[in-house]
Amino acid sequence: MVEALVTRLVPDATRWAPIWRSSLPSATTATNSWPWLFVSGLLLGASFTLFYYFNEYSAVSRTLSAAVDSGSSTSVHAGEGKPHRVVVDLSGKCDLLNGEWIPNPFAAAYTNSCRFIANTQNCITNGRSNTSYTNWRWKPQDCDVPLFDPDKFLSAMRNKVWALVGDSIFRNFAESFICILSKPEEPVEVYHDERYEFKVWRFPSYNFTVSLIWSRFVSKAEMYNHDISEMHSVFLLHTDVLDAKWADQYSTFDYVVVGGGGHWYLRNSTFFYLEKNTIVSCHYCDTRSFPEMGVDAVYRKMLNSVFRFVAGSAHKPVVIFATWSPDHYENGEWNTRGTCNRATPYRRGEYDGKEVGRAMRRIELEEFERAALLGQGSARLKLFDIYRLMVLRPDAQPDRYWGGAQQVGRRKRQWPVYDCLHWCLPGAVDAWSDLIMELVLNE
Repeated sequence: MVEALVTRLVPDATRWAPIWRSSLPSATTATNSWPWLFVSGLLLGASFTLFYYFNEYSAVSRTLSAAVDSGSSTSVHAGEGKPHRVVVDLSGKCDLLNGEWIPNPFAAAYTNSCRFIANTQNCITNGRSNTSYTNWRWKPQDCDVPLFDPDKFLSAMRNKVWALVGDSIFRNFAESFICILSKPEEPVEVYHDERYEFKVWRFPSYNFTVSLIWSRFVSKAEMYNHDISEMHSVFLLHTDVLDAKWADQYSTFDYVVVGGGGHWYLRNSTFFYLEKNTIVSCHYCDTRSFPEMGVDAVYRKMLNSVFRFVAGSAHKPVVIFATWSPDHYENGEWNTRGTCNRATPYRRGEYDGKEVGRAMRRIELEEFERAALLGQGSARLKLFDIYRLMVLRPDAQPDRYWGGAQQVGRRKRQWPVYDCLHWCLPGAVDAWSDLIMELVLNE
């Protein structure tokens, strides 16, 4: 019924084909795959990576002006009012996420030869000769953070199951995390979906499992492609229903690290927003049948659904909520010749990111604090405010070294496309593991 309604409201909808996600995995789905299937899967995964790589964040560095211009009463004006700040004492000693990057005299935790790194994040393989971005470590203002100890971590996590839930930023982190953990023991990949977006690794000696669950909105969403060559998409987004890929498995997890997937909410696409399986509003929908809803209001609804789900579940894992991961495009955006070729980190206080990043992070902090005040933190919900450390690292993103910078865009662009959103590996994102280990083992 919903699909029929959307087909009626949007021109040429009969040309769409829904892109359905694969079903939940069984533990043995991928273990017996033939080599040719593996190779074809890699090629298919690579093609989809290139297809979505920049299009998925087509509006990543825009302000929330679309919501403001729409006249929505719920629009965020990022520059107005006092910044809303939540101070969270993670270690009992100091705020681990308030500090700066200092020179690191030690080698990186792993090398770019780690086989778990996707080509798009392997900046050295893609020609980056200046590797100084690997020679920094995160130093909190009032304490220190030990470097990640994979032996200690795996021993502590024996018989545990972790889930990393989010978009390609979390895929970026998962590759870093697995590379570090593979030092004591190589994990076995026991599952992957056909696009290699959803993966499960197991460390046999420790009976420790890590699942990467690619969930671009965290909530339930269906995508329709109108003209794949132009990358125009239509989304049906359920603000009150979480993505089953992770929600249906929640009771099996001991630890969940989840990101809001906020970059996808800023996508320059048509959205129909559903509650109780009924369309209640839309965005860029070019119809008067439904009211326009601002990005901020929709993002709040999703976050509220996540926190209510965590609080209401009888299962109580440790849930670590990661905030916004900033981009560092300068002199333009990804599609207007933007670059990020700085050679060193910013100093603390030197740069606080873009207006849209600050606005989206503020929403995350406000909703997290609201959940805590309502007692929803009883599910061992923890804030992992990565924004403050990652906003200082313009030097650590791939820029031209993502492996496809010379690809001409599908809309006849004649200039290279650079990546200033994801992170080179090894690199700055490795610090997430240092901080998560401190957060988890010293809780």
